[in-house]
Amino acid sequence: VQTFANIDKGTTRALRKLLRKTTRARRRSGKYAISFARGVIDSTKKKTRKVALRRLRFAARSPRNFVAGHAMIRLARVLVDLDKPKKALATLEKMIRRYPDHPAAGEAVNRAATIARRSGKSKRAHELLTELGSRFATHPRQLEFRWIAAWESWRGGLYADASKQFRIIAKRLGQRRHLGQLRLLLFCEWHPALHLRNP
Repeated sequence: VQTFANIDKGTTRALRKLLRKTTRARRRSGKYAISFARGVIDSTKKKTRKVALRRLRFAARSPRNFVAGHAMIRLARVLVDLDKPKKALATLEKMIRRYPDHPAAGEAVNRAATIARRSGKSKRAHELLTELGSRFATHPRQLEFRWIAAWESWRGGLYADASKQFRIIAKRLGQRRHLGQLRLLLFCEWHPALHLRNP
C-alpha cells in the first residue's frame, strides 16, 4: 500500500509489473490492498479513471485503517481529476474525522484545504489551514505542512496567516539559510502596510 500511495505517474505496464512483484513479496496483502493498488494504476490514465473510482471505493472499506485512509486520499484525487471537487472535499473530510491518527492525515488536511480554496470556500480553507498548523505541530513533516499552509494562505489572500506560518518556519530553522526565510523577507517588503518590517 505504501508503495502505491506514493505513485503519481508511470506506464500501465510498469505499474502492473510492480503490482505483481509486490504481491509476490507480500502474499497476504489482501483483497483491499490489491484493489487499492489496481485503483492507483487505473487512476494514472484518463480513460480508466471511472474504473479507478470503483476499485478505490472498495479499498476504502478495508477494515485496516492504513489501507482505507490511503484509499480515501487517492479517491479524492481521482474525483478532482473528474471535476468533482465537492465530493473530493467530502471524502477527505471524512477521512480526517475517521482516521485522525493516520500517517497521511496531514496530507489529507492539506489537500482538503487546497480544494476548499480553489472551490471558493475560503472560510473552510482557513479552518483547515489552522488545523494543519496546530494539530500537526509535532509531526515529522510539520515544517513541510507549515510551508504548504503558508503558500495556500498567500494564494487565498490571507496574508497575515501566511506571514505567521513563514515566521514559525524561520524560527524553527534558526539562522540556517532556507528558502522560507528569503520568502519571508520578500513578503515583508511587499506588504509594508501590514506592519511586518519590525516583528
